[in-house]
Amino acid sequence: MKTLYYINLLVFVIFLFEGNISGQVKNKTNDSKIKIVLIGNSTVEDLAGWGQSFSHRFTNEVSIINAAVGGRSSKSWYNEGRLSAVLAEKPDYIFIEFGHNDQKLEEELHTNSETSFRDYLKIYVDSARAIGATPIIISPVTRRIFDDNGKINSSLGSYATGAKAVATENGVAFIDLWNISINYHNSIGKDSSMMFNYKQGDLTHLSPAGAEAITELIVKELKQVDLVLVSYLKKEM
Repeated sequence: MKTLYYINLLVFVIFLFEGNISGQVKNKTNDSKIKIVLIGNSTVEDLAGWGQSFSHRFTNEVSIINAAVGGRSSKSWYNEGRLSAVLAEKPDYIFIEFGHNDQKLEEELHTNSETSFRDYLKIYVDSARAIGATPIIISPVTRRIFDDNGKINSSLGSYATGAKAVATENGVAFIDLWNISINYHNSIGKDSSMMFNYKQGDLTHLSPAGAEAITELIVKELKQVDLVLVSYLKKEM
């Protein structure tokens, strides 16, 4: 991972150099807004994830860019060169959720939850802080797979543990979506949880109702980890 670190450092130096050449004067209207960028996989995307529902929770003083891409892991999202575009947006916050595709065995996707997965999350954290942004790590939302006893049976635990470890070791705000989504689905049961499926049999992606429910879990936790940002949430009716 030393090689990866130096590559990331080079990308950031190039980003700073290009920023100085192009100028640093931004549109004042956009500058006055709090800017959030979401990075992750399809569970964060607008179409079948919680991203769009999350963006609707904030007032027009907040601008949200969803840079999540379906089918990506913490490794492949980075290796496709997507980070520089996020940094160029100069966001105030970067929300980070990966894990589902990191489990897969394909070389371009797979990360070890105890080593390389944490290394990539650390790159995102360091890169966010280098431009003055606040990183927030979110553990992966659970899949809705139930065992014979009617309880969630999740294989994402080691990645949730890895996400928490990176957050703890680096003093980063952390939302344990994996644990709270498991508890939520166990409380409402299998039948109700199936209403969250993006399509029949899809136990990973989210229907509009599912996206709203998961967003509610995230917002509740956000109120505990960032009091500044929650002041921009729309007032509850």
